[in-house]
Amino acid sequence: MEKGNGVMRIAVTYKDGEVFQHFGHSEQFKLYEQLDDSESVAGIRTKMSLLADNSVNDEVAFQYNMFLAEEAKVLGQTKLAEMYYLKNESYIKNLGDDYRGADRYIYYIKLRDLYLNTKRPDDALKYHRLIKEESQDGR
Repeated sequence: MEKGNGVMRIAVTYKDGEVFQHFGHSEQFKLYEQLDDSESVAGIRTKMSLLADNSVNDEVAFQYNMFLAEEAKVLGQTKLAEMYYLKNESYIKNLGDDYRGADRYIYYIKLRDLYLNTKRPDDALKYHRLIKEESQDGR
């Protein structure tokens, strides 16, 4: 099928004939093609949310929440975007100093920018300070 023809393609991790929730532990993907109707998209989104919420890998939920926040921001739904960003607060607090510290930095930048755009300077300043601390620590 050609790109852009109203068909949504989703690749999901696949193992032993079943959808497998551990993204980093699967060697196979199964490609699903679905006509782009709202009922199907809603069903797929629900399944993706369940996978992210029940994943043992917090980074999966972090990335999915960041995706949903960005999507809400593009649609002008800033309260919803904030909610999805803030769902990652516990993940951010538990990050060590390894490479995933970049997630912390990106998280702070996204919230700072959201608060700047919604004219909440005190909240924006809070995250700006965290960005500065993060860059000075060299994490």
